[in-house]
Amino acid sequence: MVGPEASATDATASLWWDQVDPPTPRPPLAGDRRVDVAIVGAGYTGLWTAYSILSADPTVSICLIDAEHVGFGASGRNGGWCVGEIAGGLGKAIALDRALTAAS
Repeated sequence: MVGPEASATDATASLWWDQVDPPTPRPPLAGDRRVDVAIVGAGYTGLWTAYSILSADPTVSICLIDAEHVGFGASGRNGGWCVGEIAGGLGKAIALDRALTAAS
């Protein structure tokens, strides 16, 4: 099940979750938290943000918050992916484009 009706214990939420045991739900945060950085969303962006901050300064206190569980949303779906580099590198992509343009 995909969408708002899917739950943290719904192992059919995505292809990736179908291949592992469903995550164990964690209890909600109790009370107030004082942290240096609060990150809302435990997808790729939230996790990489936390990782980058802690890599730069391991003394920073971080609270990573998600409505469901890590990778529940779009980051845990088998969808379109954006890659910052074309396979083989940008130079090869430009050379291929020039070759195809010259051939037409």
